[in-house]
Amino acid sequence: PSAWVSAPRFPTATATLVSQSLVENTSGYAAFFAAKADGNTFDLSTVTARVSGYSALYLDNASTNTFTRSYFGNAAGNGVTFGAGASSNTLSRSTVASSGAAARALSLFMALDSYVYDSWLLGAGYGAYAELSSRALILRSTVTGLGAVPGFMVAGSSGVVLRDSYAQGSDAVNVYSSTATAVENSNLKATGGSGKALQFLQGSNGLSVASATLTAASVGILIEDGSRGPLTISSFSVTASTGLQFTGGTQVATVSLAGFLAGTAVNVDASGLSGASRVTMRDAAGGRAGTLYETDPLGLVDWLPDANPVILPGPF
Repeated sequence: PSAWVSAPRFPTATATLVSQSLVENTSGYAAFFAAKADGNTFDLSTVTARVSGYSALYLDNASTNTFTRSYFGNAAGNGVTFGAGASSNTLSRSTVASSGAAARALSLFMALDSYVYDSWLLGAGYGAYAELSSRALILRSTVTGLGAVPGFMVAGSSGVVLRDSYAQGSDAVNVYSSTATAVENSNLKATGGSGKALQFLQGSNGLSVASATLTAASVGILIEDGSRGPLTISSFSVTASTGLQFTGGTQVATVSLAGFLAGTAVNVDASGLSGASRVTMRDAAGGRAGTLYETDPLGLVDWLPDANPVILPGPF
């Protein structure tokens, strides 16, 4: 039934339905699910908070809950948090908004098996932040960060997948000290003047990129020294000052079906790599593909075939 509710708590509620309701709190969590609050559903409802340090919706060790066709907003802090031990929870067909320079529209903190689909995550800071979490899928969603931070941050997490989605922020997606991160059939746009569409940062292990469109003023994909393979990168197009940049260390990677579009000054920058590295570019396309537009002082990048080879002058 329709209702107005002030700051409900669900300490051990099971299989409860909240529908067509307005839930709000001006001094803390608007809705809080504690341990064993499992199998509940929020539908067609509005959940709002107005204070930093809290979330409009917070799950603490609660599982198998569904939040759908609803609005979750916090005028001063995080929108939705799936917290420590929260597992197998679903957010769908909803809008989540947060305010504050470091606030997160969606925060996954030590959460397990989270599923988000057909939703808009809009943060004045981060659109989404997965921290110390395992197995999260964001599907057919828009992740937008409006602050001087990444639109989507993945830190200390494993098995996070962004699929069929759009992510935007100063940097679109940053991956730090994480394992088995995947970007599939998604559009990443960095809005910052020195922004990167996708950064694979120190301590990360295993990155998969397939069928992505990358736009940035600075770098399309940055692979930082200290990150490790396997790197599986294929079927992407990039418009950026530098398409693919390796900042250092030893990397062995095969990149397939990359498209380097007009406006890309350097397609692959391998100037930071050690001599033991090898990068194979297979079937690259676009007007800026090939040896002619690479930065590769040690000759570590192979183009198969080479769309724009460097042609040395012959003898006169």
